Amino acid sequence: MSRSETSQQLSIARELKKWSRPSLGSMRHYRRNGPKPRPYFKKLLLEMIAQQDAITATTSDEKKVAKDQLMKIWSERHVMMIETGKEMQCWQDQQASEKRETLEVLYNRRHQSIKEKLFALDQGFVEADLPFSNPAYVALIRKPAELTPQIWKRIQPSLETLVSEGRAKRIQEEQEKRRHDRQLKLSELYKSLVDQLLTNDLAVDPWRVKQTCPGDSDFFKLPQIATLLDEDTEDITEDAWSAVVEDVRRFALAKRSGLLTVLVEILDHGSLAAPYEPLVEIPLDMVIQVEEKCDVMATRLSLATSAFWCEKHCEVMRYPNVIGHAHANSTTFKCLSSISPGKGDGGLIAALLKSLGSDPETAAFKDTAKLVNYGLPELLCSRCDAKVAPTHNYFDKLVFHYAQHNRWFDQVTAEVASNPEKAYPNRKPSEPLPILRNDHDWTTAEPLVEFLTTNEKRAHAQVKMMFEAMNQQDKDDDDQGIGGEDYKREYWSSERGHRRICKLCPVGLSTPGLQAAVMRLHIKAKHEKEADLEADAEIVAKTYRSNNMWWF
Repeated sequence: MSRSETSQQLSIARELKKWSRPSLGSMRHYRRNGPKPRPYFKKLLLEMIAQQDAITATTSDEKKVAKDQLMKIWSERHVMMIETGKEMQCWQDQQASEKRETLEVLYNRRHQSIKEKLFALDQGFVEADLPFSNPAYVALIRKPAELTPQIWKRIQPSLETLVSEGRAKRIQEEQEKRRHDRQLKLSELYKSLVDQLLTNDLAVDPWRVKQTCPGDSDFFKLPQIATLLDEDTEDITEDAWSAVVEDVRRFALAKRSGLLTVLVEILDHGSLAAPYEPLVEIPLDMVIQVEEKCDVMATRLSLATSAFWCEKHCEVMRYPNVIGHAHANSTTFKCLSSISPGKGDGGLIAALLKSLGSDPETAAFKDTAKLVNYGLPELLCSRCDAKVAPTHNYFDKLVFHYAQHNRWFDQVTAEVASNPEKAYPNRKPSEPLPILRNDHDWTTAEPLVEFLTTNEKRAHAQVKMMFEAMNQQDKDDDDQGIGGEDYKREYWSSERGHRRICKLCPVGLSTPGLQAAVMRLHIKAKHEKEADLEADAEIVAKTYRSNNMWWF
């Protein structure tokens, strides 16, 4: 054999070895373990022969035939490998499943033996004590080995410790659940008791009215209730609740009585005279009298004339909403003052109710909602000029409107009376003080409020729109008169014009920037004179933003 032929055979052998190694490896493993061995040797031999033919072929026809034969064999081999792989995967899955079932049987047998031995120790262990969530316990029971006496002797101390811990945890959880159930029961009983105390008030605003009584957090701090919670019982019996119900009633009644007393004191005296000091305890023989007194005070607080002014939020507040400002905090109480006391017969709210045809002595605040409803007549202030008078769809908005005007008048008159030089620093000594008039004084005989029907509302809105349109044509609001620079701007309509402050009002209490037409109405209403904008007002800014304020 020549050297070239030997080299050619070695190369053929290397190629055959490279192509046959994967198939031989898979085939050997599968023939040893698989259920149905396939004819790998035959296919492999054919492939090796075809491979050798392809290598030794000399002519083009021989190479083409060898190549086609090789491709055919490779294709069949590919299909065979896929089918064999599927069978091998099924066989492996079956083997794993059988192994898992075998191990599970061993685990269960071992665990059952462990449970029987644990329960036989006479330590009170039950099924719920077994700590399956503890990895250490699971590691001891999930082993495929049989539980022999030697193994049990070795793992018994660890198992007893783990199960004892599980038992302690179970007992604690059961105690916490019973305590939670007792807490829910006591909360329901306390809620029923509060509903009895607030029978007459629940129709107003149940959620806010209940704030007059202590909440659940304060209720559970009572020594009697804390004792009931600490007793490890399944439920709160009627006898146990009956033993403490009177103490709880007096406890809730003490806070309610204190809050209502403070609110009534504010109504009577205009503000809180002394710091709020809640009642500590009510004597047993005074419970009925205090309950009756609370009902009387609650009835009075629900009247339409019982309104509060909050300095902090600058708004009209009612019972029981005002309770949110009165959570046993004297600082918050000091922010409240009464709107009812004042000049005239019964104060501002009484005068407004009379104008609306209601009896101030008996009208409840909830009845004022019936005066104005959606789609029904709105309230119009009769003291404001019709061209700028606002309409109100809630009674308290009307109260706020009058209260704001009167508060402003009280402030300016007090400032002028205390220090006229500071109020008017540019006034000459020989000049008289400007007139300050309260055009919203409810004690005068002029009408205070009127209803507007749908047609009247439409007509009133038309009057205000016409006034606004004429206001835009006011030459005093333009840099260069009618047709001047402002009228050439694209957005001149309601956003053009000067803003002025009134020089007839005390310094610091003047109206904010108003347009010329509105300033004329302000000077006429508040100072009883025809306006001279050059002398009575001062331009503070040239703005293109409207400023619709409540005063004029």
